[in-house]
Amino acid sequence: IIVDCNVAWSFGNISFTLSFFSGFMEEEIKINRSIMMKKIFVIFLIISMLTVTVSCGDDAESILEKDGEYNVLFVGDRYTYYNNFPDLFYEISSGAGYNFVVSVAVGDVDSLADFSDIFTTAGKKFDSKIDADTDFMVVQESYTAAYDYDVFSENILMLNDTVGFASASPKCFITQLWGKDFDVINDNTNKISETYDYKLSPVGSVFNKITEDNPDFKLLNDDGTPTLEGSYTMALCYFCVITGTRATEDLYNPAIDVAKIEIIKDTVNSIVFK
Repeated sequence: IIVDCNVAWSFGNISFTLSFFSGFMEEEIKINRSIMMKKIFVIFLIISMLTVTVSCGDDAESILEKDGEYNVLFVGDRYTYYNNFPDLFYEISSGAGYNFVVSVAVGDVDSLADFSDIFTTAGKKFDSKIDADTDFMVVQESYTAAYDYDVFSENILMLNDTVGFASASPKCFITQLWGKDFDVINDNTNKISETYDYKLSPVGSVFNKITEDNPDFKLLNDDGTPTLEGSYTMALCYFCVITGTRATEDLYNPAIDVAKIEIIKDTVNSIVFK
């Protein structure tokens, strides 16, 4: 069987044709071989730099197996680390029998774009954390960037490229924000989720539902940062979304009033598993 494949490349005034046959290869090269091979290397290097992308967020299994070890990386601004939110996720998950290795790349950043710049502190931190062993990546964009879809989209694209250069292919998740301009930010986050295969964690919807049904339930401080109850709600949302497991009565409780814990669990279950 003869397979004849003609691959035509052009770069400036350089062109060549490669013909492949079963059992042997015929090369027709119109310029000096040694110079050509050097230029081929440059071409492939440029193409790889321009086109490296990452496919994030292949849907997580409906229920994550408990017999494995999973590496999860949390990425975002200081809100992502408020009340040590990643540690709350770890404690909830561990109590439910899951083995997560949690790492964080957070900072006082303007947006996710800062994590794609290896010359910044945030970028260096992200670059040192993301690798081929990263199973899950949880990201939270800033309010300002999330309000502008074009900026939001560009930041995700740059982050994906950075992930791709690290030879990583994690399942990716994005935080639905809360507070003012929720409708606009929610629409933008949903578009990001659908366009780039980032699975949505409906934190904002859970926050809204809890405060609508329980006006005295304080999930946010006056400056907009989450209270302990707010951070716990975020962590529980991510536990349910990543593992596919419902929040049950025996999950970790960081000294929050039991009645409030029940409200949080019931609301998370009703929205995540609706």
